[in-house]
Amino acid sequence: MLADDQKVDLETARGMLVYRDAALPTLFHYAATRPAIARGDDGTYQLTLVHYDRPIDGLAGMLSLVVDLRPDPVQMDNMERELAALHPGADLQFQPIAWSGGTVAAAIIGGGAVSATPSLLGQNAAALAIGLTTDQYVLLRGGAGTPQAAPVQIVYSLSYAAMRRSYGATIRFDESKFRDWVQKKCSANFVVISVEKSDTFEQLRQDGVLRVESVNQSGDEAPPGLRDAFLRSLQSILTPLPRFAQAPEASSGNWLLGFDCASVHDVQNMSRRLDTDMQVTGAVARTAVLQGAPDGLAEALAQRPDIELSTGASFTQPLTVRCHDRFGGRPLRRADVRITPAPSARDTNVVGFTAPTDAATLQLTRAPDMAAAYSYDCTLYFGADAAPCRSGAIAIAPGQAYLDVVPARWYTYRQYLAGVADDFPWDLVRSVRLELNGPAALAYAPAVLDIDKYTAALAIDAFAPSAVDLDAVGYTATYTPRLGASFSVPGQPAGAAIFLNPLRRRRVTFGVAAGYDWRHTSAIDVVLAGAAGNPQLWGDGKLCLTPAQPRREFIYWYAFDKTLSFRWRVRDAAGTASAQILTTSSALDVIFPQPPAVP
Repeated sequence: MLADDQKVDLETARGMLVYRDAALPTLFHYAATRPAIARGDDGTYQLTLVHYDRPIDGLAGMLSLVVDLRPDPVQMDNMERELAALHPGADLQFQPIAWSGGTVAAAIIGGGAVSATPSLLGQNAAALAIGLTTDQYVLLRGGAGTPQAAPVQIVYSLSYAAMRRSYGATIRFDESKFRDWVQKKCSANFVVISVEKSDTFEQLRQDGVLRVESVNQSGDEAPPGLRDAFLRSLQSILTPLPRFAQAPEASSGNWLLGFDCASVHDVQNMSRRLDTDMQVTGAVARTAVLQGAPDGLAEALAQRPDIELSTGASFTQPLTVRCHDRFGGRPLRRADVRITPAPSARDTNVVGFTAPTDAATLQLTRAPDMAAAYSYDCTLYFGADAAPCRSGAIAIAPGQAYLDVVPARWYTYRQYLAGVADDFPWDLVRSVRLELNGPAALAYAPAVLDIDKYTAALAIDAFAPSAVDLDAVGYTATYTPRLGASFSVPGQPAGAAIFLNPLRRRRVTFGVAAGYDWRHTSAIDVVLAGAAGNPQLWGDGKLCLTPAQPRREFIYWYAFDKTLSFRWRVRDAAGTASAQILTTSSALDVIFPQPPAVP
C-alpha cells in the first residue's frame, strides 16, 4: 500500500503522479496525471463526432469519446530513469495506483458537464457522450478542421487507500523508579509482578516510573494497543512464573502470567531493551483529482471523419464586422466591406464604414458539408485626388465570430514631424528646405517644406494607395546660411520624427607661441576659408592677433569634418604684410610660431 506522505516530485516526469510504498522502499506506485483519448488495438482513436444537418432542440451534434489515463511512454521512461538515478543499484519495482472508486466528468466550453464511472482496472477508461450546440460544434472543428485551443476538459476524481501514522508516542522509562517500585511490591509479599493487566501500566505511570509523550500533540489518550505493546516488551525481559488465579486486589481481568521479583537485578539495562518509541498506523481514504485537456484531441478530430445525420437544415454563423481606422479623410474617408456570397437573398453583402465605432452583425448560412466558401474584400476611398484601392478576397473561417478589418494593411500613410534643436544656430542659417524621397508610389504633401526660426516644427504627410515599405523613406535637408553657399545633408527619419540637427558647435583658440617676440611684428591676420563639400558655418571669419590680444577665440559649426582651413599672414612693425599661408588644422588650440629673422 502506498504511503500517504511519500509523494515523489520528478523533474523530468511532471506528467506522472508517483508515491513510495509504505513498506517496501524499492516499490513505487504511479498514475498519469493527464487524461487522453483512448486508442484501440490498431491505434485508432476512440472518438466520434456526429453533426445534424438541422439543429434539434438546440443541439447541432454529439461528441462521443472514450478517455483513459494511459501513461505517456516518454513520461514513463523518464520516471523510471530518474528514480533509478536516485536509487543507484536498487531493484526498483513499479505498479499502478490501486484505485478503489471514482468518477470522471467532461465539459466543453459553453456547456454543462457529463459524468461517468471509470474502470478501476487497466487504463481507467470511461465512455462519455456530450451534446453539442452549433457554437460548440464549430469550436471543435475550428478553422482548419481541428480546434486552435483545447475546448474540452476532463476531470478524474479517484479514491485510493493510503497508509499513514494515526498515533505516535514516546514512553520515558525511569529505571531507578522501576527498581524502587519492584522492591516495594516484594516488600509487600507480592511474589509476582503482573504485566498482563492494564492496571499495571496505569499504576506505573501514576508512580512516575514511565511518562507517555504524544508525538501528535493532540491531547488524546494513548490507545490500548500502545499500553499492551509496552507491557509485552516489559514481559520479554522478565522471568515468567506459572499462571495464577485471579488476584484479590485486581479490579478486572486475570493475572494470566506473573514474573519473579528476584529476576529484576540489572535494571540499568532495562530501558535499552524496552520498546519506548511506538506508533500506530492505519489505512485512510484519499482522493486524487486529475484534470486537463484530453491528450490527442486535435489528432483524433483530424483522423476521424464526421458522421452526418440528415435533418434537412443548415447551420447559421453569426458574424460581427468591425473596421479599425481613424477615418475622417486622413487619409481614409470610407471603407466598404463586401461579403461573398451574400449572407441571404434579403441581406446586402456590402457594409460601409465611415467611423471607427461602426459595426454590423450578419448571419451566415453554412451547411455542415459546405467548405469554407465565404470570403470578403475591402474597397478603400481616400481624398478627391487619390484613386480607390481594393484588397483581394480573404476567406472567412467557419466558426469565426468577429471579422476585424484593418484597412491600413492595403494602404500606406505616415505624418512626419520635422523640427530642430533648441540651440540651432538660426543667427547663421537663413532657412532649411526639407524634401522627402523614397518609393515612387509615395506622394508627399507638401512636396517641399521650408523651415526658418519662426516655423521650427512642421509636418509632411506621406501617402500611397498600396502597401509601401516606409523604412526606405529618406530625406534631404538643404541649409541656406546667411554667409556662404548652401549645402545639403541627407538623412533617415526616426520613425515619424525628422530631427534636423546635423551641425555641431566647436570652439577653437588661435594664439602665438610662448615667448613670442613682438618687436618685429605688429599683427597676425587670420582669414577662415570654407572648403567645398565640408559644410561649416561661422559669423565673422576674420581674426587679428596683436601684442594686446595675442589669443582670440573662434566659434564655428560643422556638419561632417571639424577640420578648419584658413589663411594667415604676418605684418611687420611698419605694417607691411607677408605672403598668405594656407593652413588646415583640427586642433582646439592653433599656435602660430615665431617667424624667421630677416637677414
